[in-house]
Amino acid sequence: MLNRYRSRDGILHAATSQASGESDRIAQHGREQVHQTVLSIESLAEDVTTNVAQVEDLAQQSPPGADQVSAASQALSRLSVDLNTLVARFSV
Repeated sequence: MLNRYRSRDGILHAATSQASGESDRIAQHGREQVHQTVLSIESLAEDVTTNVAQVEDLAQQSPPGADQVSAASQALSRLSVDLNTLVARFSV
């Protein structure tokens, strides 16, 4: 009978060790997945930061560009008026 208990104890110990080892492997896999997710989030955050900085740069460049377009449009308008005046002189 004592041998029977020892045998059961050995089986329970082996099963417990196997379950513990499996739990450790599952936990390690979970930690690795969390680490990879954190790295992905950090990379995404860096991309967002870079894109925001680029948008800010473009926003700062836009007013001078808009001013240039406005000045060119006004100059074109003046040239158009001058051209119409010249064309009117040659009317039949």
